[in-house]
Amino acid sequence: MKRLLLILSILFLFFAQLLFAGLKETKNGIEFSYDAPNASEIFVAGSFNDWNSSKSPLIKEDDGIWRTVIDLSSGKYQYKFVVDGDWNFDQENPMTEDDGYGGANSVVKIDQNGKLDTSKKAISKEGIKSVFNPKIYFTGRYYNRNLFKKNKNSRYMLDKPRHYLQLGIKLKLADRFESFALLNLNNETELADGWKAEFNYTKAYFKIKTKLLDFNAFDDYGIITSDDPLHILGDIGKNHYKFGFDNRGIIVETHNLIEQLISDTPFSFDFIGIIADNIQNDSETNAGRAKFQYFLNDDENDKFHISLASSFFLSFLKTNTYYDHKYNNYAFDLNIFKEVFQTGWISPMKFSFFSEYYYFENILDYKLTNDYPYMIQDELVWMNGEKWYIGSKVSFPLSLDLYANYQHHNVDFFFEEEQSDIIYIPSPILNKESLDRNIFSLGANFEKSNFKSSLSLEYITTDFPDSLVNWTDYYIYMEKTNATGRWFQEHTHVPFEKYSIIGYESGLITNIALSYHTDILKYKIDFGWEGTFAQYSLFYAPKYFENIFTTTLNLNKHWNINTNTRIPIYNDEVLGIKTDFADDKDFFLSNYSEICYKLRKNVKLSLGWGVNPTVLNSVTDDFYAGGREEFLESSDNFTEYIEATYKGIGQKIRNAERALETEQRITLEAVITF
Repeated sequence: MKRLLLILSILFLFFAQLLFAGLKETKNGIEFSYDAPNASEIFVAGSFNDWNSSKSPLIKEDDGIWRTVIDLSSGKYQYKFVVDGDWNFDQENPMTEDDGYGGANSVVKIDQNGKLDTSKKAISKEGIKSVFNPKIYFTGRYYNRNLFKKNKNSRYMLDKPRHYLQLGIKLKLADRFESFALLNLNNETELADGWKAEFNYTKAYFKIKTKLLDFNAFDDYGIITSDDPLHILGDIGKNHYKFGFDNRGIIVETHNLIEQLISDTPFSFDFIGIIADNIQNDSETNAGRAKFQYFLNDDENDKFHISLASSFFLSFLKTNTYYDHKYNNYAFDLNIFKEVFQTGWISPMKFSFFSEYYYFENILDYKLTNDYPYMIQDELVWMNGEKWYIGSKVSFPLSLDLYANYQHHNVDFFFEEEQSDIIYIPSPILNKESLDRNIFSLGANFEKSNFKSSLSLEYITTDFPDSLVNWTDYYIYMEKTNATGRWFQEHTHVPFEKYSIIGYESGLITNIALSYHTDILKYKIDFGWEGTFAQYSLFYAPKYFENIFTTTLNLNKHWNINTNTRIPIYNDEVLGIKTDFADDKDFFLSNYSEICYKLRKNVKLSLGWGVNPTVLNSVTDDFYAGGREEFLESSDNFTEYIEATYKGIGQKIRNAERALETEQRITLEAVITF
């Protein structure tokens, strides 16, 4: 009980830090405000009133917020709030200066026209400044979920409530030094009652910036995605995770080494080096990227850049068998960028061309052991492959982006000869089988006023020799890991919409998203539709067609109602699943509806019915729209089954869809972020 009280006390203290303070321009001057309903008296003291702690009182209004208006002439002023005798800087104002006593004063600027200078955003993204030291920030989230599920007796029973508290502590000294550590308390993962759960260290990073280079140390923190088109680092899986999760290591990054030696040069050169160890599988990774850039023109209205880069990714995985695994990956890329801006345009017009060659090989590194005394110690390449990429993108001034690209993937498997009980390395190669895939992609994004839309098409052709390459090899090395050869890489999976065309010679996946915002009477309403089509080609009827309809009704600044409805349509005779509306066969509909109350912009309470599409991502600890897909993939051992065989996958899909449709749950959630 003492531990629970301590946890609640810590949560209360940090929630108290959420009290909003701020500045607002009015016709009579600048309004200073502070949200502290339980305070007895509040004053604002600053350079505009000779730091008098009782000269400028704030008045508590009916909403619990204290306010006062002060007429300020042009200039820069420092100030603090005096709350029941305690001096506090303005938490909502990121503009601060040292107060000379180890703390900070808030800063307000008035321009020559008597207007409030709002050149910086009102809320700092760094977090909440510590009242003890302005160089220490606190960030975090408290998440509480109470899930009521319907049992066999048609009663809604409460599962064990989930309490998930994250506490991030950031130390930032100027712009050159920054450290961050994340602690969490999660009674669900600890399989413990709330009062027994403990704070655990989860993620951290440490950054030092110098004139020549940056030094970053990280621990289980997604820290980087390289800027080459195929992303030799990061961009992992469907969710595009950064490199660093499940890894700990260091990153060294240079800053324009050529300019440090020669000023006013049109050239730049940068290098990134990484040394990391995987927390999960005991693998070691060394990676790097060197980039040379030439600025043919760097004028504000006319930019023309060309860059050449080379990258490598080397990984070594130790095993308990008579060999270890090595993975070598090399890449070269070319990028050309052109930007033009003319008077009258809303934004510049941008042209991009990019290409990359990407090669990898997987090696068995044999080691001499007592079990195999006659084995020759050597290395054997058992799989290699390459990827070619070429693409372009055009961004028009009228909020329109168009892009197109082509990729070729090739994976070669080498089959070795077995000679009784004696293993000779390298063994004679009996066969080499190849998997080949081509991907053509087109897309467009358009945004204007209250309307947004996006369209993407991906046409895939695959050469899959099933005579020697089995399903598991094809699925893991070509589909699950996207032909990178990194079979050991975590957090990769195949999108659910792709299962109906996976393994076929050709396939087309189309994604369309539309959203529209409007006002009806006095209410603000957002409508959205997302459609996903999977078919053999453009001239065949879709085998899978997913529809997601969303509506958000904003009743006022505190209340809104959200609905999210998913309707998948199947037309796959091979898998044996086909939607028939007339006979109500293989027709599935899942809906999630919630009513949401936002006490503050960082305090949200919601009551929902159905499976929530928005859930916490177990990798990043951020909310994302993967709730339904997580539910489907966890149903009936779906993920494990598809990696072993494709037979009977139609029934697995049917079981998963039926489970999602019939799942009856009521969820009461609370989210507090700071």
